[in-house]
Amino acid sequence: MEKYRRSVNKNLLKSLIYYNGYTFEKIGKLCNPPVSKTAISLLINEKIENERLIIQISELFHVPHLILFPFVQVQDSQPENQRKTIDVEDP
Repeated sequence: MEKYRRSVNKNLLKSLIYYNGYTFEKIGKLCNPPVSKTAISLLINEKIENERLIIQISELFHVPHLILFPFVQVQDSQPENQRKTIDVEDP
């Protein structure tokens, strides 16, 4: 079963922040409701996923959220789905 999580296009996002003269604190204040600069930092460093913040930040920079925060495939990590040894027949 394929699973997906949000990633962050960090180079593009950091370039947009720098170009527009924003800080994490300013971005947080522009969100509705306002959030702390720590919440913005955690989102950008992929420590949390918050769809509401993702959409608001994307709208702030007028860039589609699928470009700034694309979905990436996550490999299934269930032990029963991983083959750890090769079956060898006894002679």
